[in-house]
Amino acid sequence: MAVANRKPACTSVVNVCPNMLYSFQNKARAKQGPACRLTLYWGKTHKELDAAAHKKGNDMKTPIETTAGTNIETKRLWIRRFHPADWRDLYEYLSQEAVVKFEPYEVFTETAGRQEAERRSKDNSYWAVCLKDGGKLIGNLYLAKQDFGTWELGYVFNEKYQGKGYATEAGLALLDDVFRNQHARRVIALCNPLNEPSWKLLERLGFRREGHLLKNIYFKKDKDGEPIWADTFEYAILGEEWAAQQPYRAPQS
Repeated sequence: MAVANRKPACTSVVNVCPNMLYSFQNKARAKQGPACRLTLYWGKTHKELDAAAHKKGNDMKTPIETTAGTNIETKRLWIRRFHPADWRDLYEYLSQEAVVKFEPYEVFTETAGRQEAERRSKDNSYWAVCLKDGGKLIGNLYLAKQDFGTWELGYVFNEKYQGKGYATEAGLALLDDVFRNQHARRVIALCNPLNEPSWKLLERLGFRREGHLLKNIYFKKDKDGEPIWADTFEYAILGEEWAAQQPYRAPQS
């Protein structure tokens, strides 16, 4: 979720969004070992990268130059920047009632989905999370730099792809990147206590619960026009905590 005067925030194990005052992600020690790696692709447009990634038999393990910047590859996912052509898959999950339940907005229309995809293609805080097998966009991560070396994390995932570990896999990869390559000092996330899947995800990613704010925010009103106040869980993880946990490290290509 987000504060009343802030941009959309986050929400559930499936949800987490922008300037989100409601982000979540948790404790991940990833005992299974390396799950992802970072790769730079030079000289390719988003459309060309997608076409290459979707081409059967091509796992794009060879770094190539790209104007798209850094793309993150995990065992099952591609994490890349948005582009306007993503609108169909984006609309699919932002039009799901369960996905927007804790968000500061209602379900999206098709037109709103098109506009949002266009907007996100120009906002580097958003990361599209796509299946390597087929290239389908199944959700997004949000990571924005704040003051004092702090970043804020959020995420939203398609209801159909929940419970499969995709949010954890993608979250681990992005956190590893921001701490190792962006030199983040601290990453925070906020969520509604009623959104249990989200705060459990945060704890899997290694976040600590730092506070519980009582009735501090609202996004919706009741039939009488009165605010429906909600609580907020505050989570955070420091760079030294991330390093001390020795979670999976993305192997260098």
